[in-house]
This record gives sequence, structure tokens and C-alpha cells, in this order.
Amino acid sequence: MIQTELFLLLIGVSAAQEILRVKAMESVGYLWKEHKSALIFCGAASLVWSGVTVLSEVPVYLSLLLYFLLWYLPYLRVHINGKMIQTFSMIGYLHLSSFYLMFLGAASIGRGSVRNINLQSSVKASGYLTAKIVLCIFYIIWIRYFSGKNVKEEHTDYKKSKIFLLFLWSCLVYEMIDSILASFFSDNVFVPALMISGNALILLLTFLFMRHNYLIVREQYLEERYRKMEEAKARKLLREEQMTRMAKTDSLTGAYVRGYGIELLKSFLKQNKLLTAVYMDLDGLKEINDSKGHSVGDVYLKTFAEEMKKNLKKDELLIRIGGDEFLAVFPGIGSEETKDKMEKIRKEMEHPEKDRLPIHFSFGAVSGQKTPEELIKEADQAMYSDKHNRKEERDTVCPNN
Repeated sequence: MIQTELFLLLIGVSAAQEILRVKAMESVGYLWKEHKSALIFCGAASLVWSGVTVLSEVPVYLSLLLYFLLWYLPYLRVHINGKMIQTFSMIGYLHLSSFYLMFLGAASIGRGSVRNINLQSSVKASGYLTAKIVLCIFYIIWIRYFSGKNVKEEHTDYKKSKIFLLFLWSCLVYEMIDSILASFFSDNVFVPALMISGNALILLLTFLFMRHNYLIVREQYLEERYRKMEEAKARKLLREEQMTRMAKTDSLTGAYVRGYGIELLKSFLKQNKLLTAVYMDLDGLKEINDSKGHSVGDVYLKTFAEEMKKNLKKDELLIRIGGDEFLAVFPGIGSEETKDKMEKIRKEMEHPEKDRLPIHFSFGAVSGQKTPEELIKEADQAMYSDKHNRKEERDTVCPNN
């Protein structure tokens, strides 16, 4: 007779093993809510069968066959990560059946046939208890190392997966043959040795695959984390670049802001090279803002800056001083050459080829080794002189205006 404490312990461990099995399945994509009723039914049936198979004289092969069906059937209709979940279910069953058959084989050595040993309830309970404790440990290790590591079927090598699945089915067939031999040829001295050695080999090969699979999944997990870290790093650098660009450039026109532009001008002056600064002021911006709105005025400013930048070389600067006033810096050329260049640019803006608003501006050019403040002040004065002269010319041509 079986001790009550041993029987209750077996049922308790069996219940814990069923719970851990579901949690381990969830780590490979099993959806508990979608298959809840089937899993509860098969889990309850498995607990009942654990008691029945221990208390009755059920043959080993029949006991293991029904265990397999109760474990495997709920996952046949799983669509997400289906093959992986079915494979994992078979691995769990192999752990249970292999350890139980090894236990029977070891218990029968020197104590009679395997069939007679299997008829002893205490031996069967101890065998299943040992196998299920080992299985619980396996599930705990699996949950510990694989939970949250994106174990997905699309990451699986299908060719290798099919080979391993074929290996698992071969192992299941072998164990069924082993359990039949244990029932019908249990007096043969080679049966216990075959049960121990064969199932030990199955467990070893399964362990080697699981270790290989863990290393692959771990590498994929690390690669995924590295990829996400690189993406986060790239996003951070992009944000920093955007913030730096916003701190250096004007958001509307794209020209350098006054503070940063002056620092660049100072760095040019420290090189003691020929340099010309051009102060520019847009004509008629106030009238455009008043008559057509500030949005049109913003387009006017933006278009001016875009046209200016098209005519600037890589080392030449465009700085927005404020409002409608800009400063252009031309390293390496004198004021006369710069004036000719600016006249050409102004003519192109005042007489655009495309259908856009003509842009008018006045400018003053000053060159020489001076401080930034002196250059800006003198260029500003030259710009006002240009503005005054242009106004007089317009008044002479159109006295009524």
C-alpha cells in the first residue's frame, strides 16, 4: 500500500508541475487565454490520471501513452509559435517518461522484474514523484533563462527544427517500445539496462540540443538588445544634433544665429586672412507684413536666405543679425570683388526667372583686419548709405512715388 503522505505529495507536485508548464509555455508564445478551457481540462485529467496510475495496476506503456496525449493534444490547434510549443511540450514529456523509466529500471535491478516493480504503488509514486520534481526544476530553469528573451518561431532555423522534431518523435517511439518491453519481457536481464542506458542517452541528447538552442536564443537576445541600444544611441545623437543645430541656426531662415555667427567671424579674424563682411537689410518687409500678413513676410525672409546660401561657398557664412538684417562673411576676397558679387546676387533676386516675389535689399561691404564690432558697425553704415542712394535713384526715376 502507498503511504497517504507520499500520494498527497505526488498530487501536489503534479499540480505545481502543471502550473510551471503553462508559465514555461508562455515564454515561447503560448496564449493562455485562448486555450484556457482545454488546458484546464487536460491538466485536471492529468492530475486524476496521476492518482489512478499509481493506485491501479495500469501497464507502463498505457500510463505513459495517456500522459502524452493529455500533454500534447491541447497544443495541436495553437497557431502562434505552434511548432515550437508542440516541440517544447514533447521535450517536457520526454523528461518525465525518461526519468520514470530509468527509475523503474534502476529499482528492478536485483529486486525482480520491471513488471512486478511497476505493480508496487509506492515504487510508482516514488518514480513519478522523482520525475516530476526534475521536470519542475527544468521548467523553473527555462522560465528563468528564457522568459522575456523574445523566443519566437520566426527566429528558428526550420531545417534544424524539423530534424530535431523528427528526433523527438523517434525518442517517443523508442520510449513506447521500451515501456512495452518492460511490460511483456520484464524478466529479461537486459531490459533494465536498456531502460537506463537508452533513456539516459535520450536525456543527454535532449540536453545538448537545449543548450545549443539556449546559446542561439541568448545570442539573438543580445543582438536584439545591441540593436535597440544602437537605435537609442542614434536617436539620442540625432536629438543632440537637432538641438545643436537649433542653437546654432535660425529656425526660419537656416542662417546662423547672431551669437554663434559672431564667434565664427572671430575665428576667421584670428587667422589674419583677407575677409569682407557684408551687412544686408531687406527692403519693404514691413509693408509686406502689413499688407499681406506675417506668413508672407516669413516666406520673403526664408526665400532671401535660401537664394543667398545658393550663392555662398562652403567657407562663406550667412548670419541673421535680427529681424530683416543679415550679415554675410566672405573669407579670402576684398570689398570690391565682394560688391560685384553682391550686385549680381541682388539683380537676380530683384528679377527672378521663376514665378516668385521679387526680393529687394540694401547692403554695405567692409574688409580689413578689424574687430567683429567694428566690421559690423562700418558695414551697417555702408548699408545705410546704399539704401539712401537707392532711394534717391528711385525718387529720381519715379518722382511722383
